Amino acid sequence: MEKDQQENSRYKASESAPTIRIPPVPDDTAQTVVSSAVGIEKDPSITCQVEIRISDHESWTMVAFDQNGNRKDKGGDEFYIIYTDKSSKHAVASIEDVEDGSYILDFCSLPFEDDLSYIGTGSITIHFEYSCGYGRVPPPLKNEWKNGGYTHTKYSVADAPQPPTRTFQKPQNVNLSKYNLVVVFGDSTFEQFVRQRSDKKGRYFFQDNITFDEKIRIGLDSEKIVEFLELLDLQHGVKLKDQRFGKKALLLGSFMWDILNYQDTLQGREFGDHEEAICTLILSVRRMYPNVDIFWKSPTAVHIHWVDLERLVPSNGETATLFGLDRVRYMSRSRSFYLYELHKRLCKELDVTFLDIYEATHLSAIKLYPSDGRHFKPDFNRLMLSWFYNDQGGKHQSGSNKLFIDSFKKFSISNDSDVKP
Repeated sequence: MEKDQQENSRYKASESAPTIRIPPVPDDTAQTVVSSAVGIEKDPSITCQVEIRISDHESWTMVAFDQNGNRKDKGGDEFYIIYTDKSSKHAVASIEDVEDGSYILDFCSLPFEDDLSYIGTGSITIHFEYSCGYGRVPPPLKNEWKNGGYTHTKYSVADAPQPPTRTFQKPQNVNLSKYNLVVVFGDSTFEQFVRQRSDKKGRYFFQDNITFDEKIRIGLDSEKIVEFLELLDLQHGVKLKDQRFGKKALLLGSFMWDILNYQDTLQGREFGDHEEAICTLILSVRRMYPNVDIFWKSPTAVHIHWVDLERLVPSNGETATLFGLDRVRYMSRSRSFYLYELHKRLCKELDVTFLDIYEATHLSAIKLYPSDGRHFKPDFNRLMLSWFYNDQGGKHQSGSNKLFIDSFKKFSISNDSDVKP
């Protein structure tokens, strides 16, 4: 109750502040796009305009309007907002939904832009991503829609004042340099977090004490937990149990397949089954590898506004096509952020160290591969990984340990392992 009163007070205090309407008049394009996708008559509650209320010292606020220019009294909209100054420096807003049609904008500098000397005025670009809670709709409820019900419209205004902007603070709670071996296990976002994609330089790790085998293609739930543990032990069990490696760490996590799986029928809005599977996983791994320190990689932000809808193709239901329509049907900021908060809470309860890169990935959509709303480029992954090493950017030198790690690639690892959850 106290929080609501504070937020309402902040909004009322900004009523007399200068404002920017974006677009200048309500644009029903979003309404047409969403209604066509969902297969309904035009929804009059779809957001067609916003008004930003400007402050020199406090966070800016924003309110949503419908097609008739009426202020909305419910939340559920999702946006991506970027400020760019005349020197091409950026600030991105983290957006708090007050759930009454208003939003609080917390602008932050980008992790890879150190110079914060913004010059004069700049431009504001707003991507309308979802409206009316369509982004939070879970599988399989959108499977018969033409797409995920995204708004996917963009507007820009020039000569906007600079918003109050805080400086990004990189996480500093972890130092993986002290480990002889860091085993990383997960999907393609984990692989790209620790090593370069295949190219003319080959596939090399960003840090010398890291090992990664093959990316997995499953999420984490009650139906997949045994397979998850079996794959972990098959790929890394020998290394994790071998005392010759000295001090060992295991970096785990699961989120992208859990967010994007359009065939899921277990999770609903609250991801309750996924939550139980995480607890089972942590307890099982502690029993299987008692001398290994466990770390958890946070979920990363996803960016539906970055996806070129013209490149999407129908999915065949069997392969995870990067640009398959079904692979982005449930891609939304609200779903990824919900999972992020869930994982953060569970790691605190289970006493697991949490590598928190969510905000960095939210701010850094411009570091994604073209039309890919989830995979970041190598330079940005390398930067994020360096935050968890003493060297802050260089490669961790572990002597002959890398040779020792590589030698395990010659081993034929048995499937006989204790992987019962």
